[in-house]
Amino acid sequence: MNRVCGILLLTGCVSMPVLGFGQAPASVSTTADGLTATVPVDQQASTEQMTRFFEVMQMREKLRLAILMPPAQIMQRLKQKSETLSSKMGVQLTPEQKTAISRMQEKYFVRANTVYPEDARMADLIPIYQRYLTRDEVTSMIAFYSTPAGQHMLSLQSVLAAESTAELMVHAQERMETVTDKMVEEMTAYLQTQQKHIQPAAK
Repeated sequence: MNRVCGILLLTGCVSMPVLGFGQAPASVSTTADGLTATVPVDQQASTEQMTRFFEVMQMREKLRLAILMPPAQIMQRLKQKSETLSSKMGVQLTPEQKTAISRMQEKYFVRANTVYPEDARMADLIPIYQRYLTRDEVTSMIAFYSTPAGQHMLSLQSVLAAESTAELMVHAQERMETVTDKMVEEMTAYLQTQQKHIQPAAK
């Protein structure tokens, strides 16, 4: 069961993986729940299997919606590059030149948003998933997620993730309140016993 849960998390059946820059992969052989992090090569799913798996998992659509870098961060990076170049060249831009530079930044902003298409991202993800999923597991999941029930489960992912997160946060806050109330109670009792040794706060 732990391995099944781990696989569901990995494939995004429970929650879509967070994608971002500057995150190094863990250099361990097993995850916290014992999920094998490196499947032997002779047991790994083939590239063709993974391609089919990504199709039934609607991975292309997920990747299209996934934000690798916020637009504001992309534009900030482009502006920093422009400012660094201007400073390096020692030029003082005129209003007209600044307008021209801004247009260049906007042009490359559009390119930056399309430079890493879904096909390329899926190709880069395949070897990662192969390290975690065996050939038999991928075959079984393709079979299930190709069914109406499997596709229905996939269609509910975003709704389930949003509602689950909201519900868990509410309960987490309630339990945290219990902990903090107990702390205040214990601190109050302690301070009352120490009252004669406590200096009044400066006004």
